Amino acid sequence: MNLKLMLASKWIPQRVIKQELLFIAESTISLLNILLREHDLATAEPIRIQKNQSPDRIRENMALIHVLQTRRLMEHIGHKETLARGRERLYALGQRIGGVFKNQFNIGDHLGDAQRAVQIMYKILQIKFHIQWISPIEAHLDVKHCSLARFYGEHTCALLCAADEGVINGINNALTMKFKNHLTQGHPFCRAELHYTPCTEQVLCRL
Repeated sequence: MNLKLMLASKWIPQRVIKQELLFIAESTISLLNILLREHDLATAEPIRIQKNQSPDRIRENMALIHVLQTRRLMEHIGHKETLARGRERLYALGQRIGGVFKNQFNIGDHLGDAQRAVQIMYKILQIKFHIQWISPIEAHLDVKHCSLARFYGEHTCALLCAADEGVINGINNALTMKFKNHLTQGHPFCRAELHYTPCTEQVLCRL
């Protein structure tokens, strides 16, 4: 049993929450700054998150910066191009973040470990979710509350959720996730489809 992972899925010190939030915020904001620079849209001083803030303020400011960056990209290169380029980059970034997370919390390949890892990640972001397996290899992940949704619009959410999808794959490369609808579209919850591709012929363990 991974005691470190199990304990972290139940309770995380505020110091760790802030540390992980800053890592996520700085990583995503920096990536979007790179996209802005590639299209000569960057400001003279790169947009950065302030570190001497509470976790709540870090979440809020991260979301507001994401909105500004997304809006600037969409105004100049269009909705379709922003989503195509941005989602590809954010998915790859998410995979790297998931890999860091996997090593930090000693996450194994068991699906139970993956669920606990998602609990930790979404606790840090203040996102409440539920996973329901509808077959041994398919599940629905439903988000009924998201601390970022009240700041994000539909387009920012559609762009940034690619990072979430990448994190899941980085935590366990046999898992893929794809969001199908969002709170920011007026739905009562976000829904993502999870798919598990086993690497062996062994019987799967349920979460």
